[in-house]
Amino acid sequence: MKNAEQDFTLPPFPGFPSTSRYVAIGPVMEAVSRVARSVLAREAISLIIGPPGTGKSLVCALLGKQFADSHRVLMLGETGISNEAALHRMLLRRMGVALSDDSFQDLETLLIESLMSETQVGTWLIIIDEAAALSIEVLEAVRRITNLMRDGPMKPSPIRPSPRFITPPAEFLG
Repeated sequence: MKNAEQDFTLPPFPGFPSTSRYVAIGPVMEAVSRVARSVLAREAISLIIGPPGTGKSLVCALLGKQFADSHRVLMLGETGISNEAALHRMLLRRMGVALSDDSFQDLETLLIESLMSETQVGTWLIIIDEAAALSIEVLEAVRRITNLMRDGPMKPSPIRPSPRFITPPAEFLG
């Protein structure tokens, strides 16, 4: 008896980013090059903006693949991040940090200690796909994470693609 996984072949034009089939031309390659320069310059945040279907998720996948050897890449975005605690919990799990069932555990402090730990060799690169779906609370948590410094440049560098320009709430516009 065959199962569906054995019969599956990748269609010629898959509906998801496929780095193995990508041909390095056009605007996607230009976006990858620009963001890669930003990461190498240790800029805190890069934002990719474009309408649906223009290759933002593909850019994220290509950047993750490109920096896999030089950075500790954390890819987020395949599931929703509803609040700050969910962001911290997801990052910690992706980093391989064991979490207790203690609901009073300070996740942000644990995340900061884990990111800044002397045993964590290398620079972290956080890639967040579908950042437009994140709340202001979660975006602020990402900003705080990117401000972590010790003996020089920032430890993590995030890349956040967004399908549209996000207008800040009125309280931020002054």
